[in-house]
Amino acid sequence: MDVEQVREAPVKPYEDGIPVLRVVDVLGRKSGEPQPTALNVTELDGEHYVCAPAPDRDWVRNLLAAGYCRIERDGPDARDTVRRVTTATADETARALAAQRRALASPFTVASPDARSSEAPDRAREEVGGSGEAHTRRAIVLRLEALN
Repeated sequence: MDVEQVREAPVKPYEDGIPVLRVVDVLGRKSGEPQPTALNVTELDGEHYVCAPAPDRDWVRNLLAAGYCRIERDGPDARDTVRRVTTATADETARALAAQRRALASPFTVASPDARSSEAPDRAREEVGGSGEAHTRRAIVLRLEALN
């Protein structure tokens, strides 16, 4: 879905471990202009994460450079939220990638059927053979911490 389609679609509420589409607005690191991007945001234990197969995506670089973003129609009553952007810890990364893979069948990483268990981060770190290994090693997960 593109940005306009996400903006026009009904807002899906968060459900732990299930990615939902949101429009994430961040200032471009070169242009300084708002750069809205449709991204899957995953909630895990009340924290919000976005996953990318590699850190060289423009939207990842913009988020890291800006240090914050606005997520449209994200809060209570579909209000926008402002969030601080930080790099996720190793365990958060493993859990977020496992949730992303389960939900979207992406090649990021292999996860156990029960990724919510305490063993999930260890299991989720298992790399996929072949071309999937590059995705696992290069993937980046960003934590989006609520500021408002």
